[in-house]
Amino acid sequence: MDHVTSTYAKIAKQYAEEFSLATDSLDDFLGLLSPGSSILDMGCGPGVEIAHCKEKGFKVEGIDLSAEMVDLARHKNPEVKISLANILEFNTSQKYDSCIASYSLIHLPKKNLPEALSNIHSCLKKDGYLYVAVHEGQSNEGLYDEPFDPMN
Repeated sequence: MDHVTSTYAKIAKQYAEEFSLATDSLDDFLGLLSPGSSILDMGCGPGVEIAHCKEKGFKVEGIDLSAEMVDLARHKNPEVKISLANILEFNTSQKYDSCIASYSLIHLPKKNLPEALSNIHSCLKKDGYLYVAVHEGQSNEGLYDEPFDPMN
């Protein structure tokens, strides 16, 4: 995961500018939840989904693997608890009504997905909801130093 953190250290501000809106289907997901439900954003990036959920009246927290992304998310959402943590290692006794994994699982090798999903499941209340956003198309498991480079 060192490669992911070092890459986001380089591109955090550019990423935050490029992806400044919540994902299109997030409101559909939020419509499944009761008002004021608790949400854990696992891989919160610069805090865009956190801000959106907060504006809609949800209690939200976040984690991210990148210190630079955590800083951006905290700056955008100063009253929200946002922690530096790895989805694979995150451990909490708190249970949430839902979890969001918006473009965070794509950074894991496929072999680690069952472990990540098990860890996410352990954070959810019984009958909790999980929102996952991923890229469409054929997987190219690879490491990119410059993800905004059009040649990648």
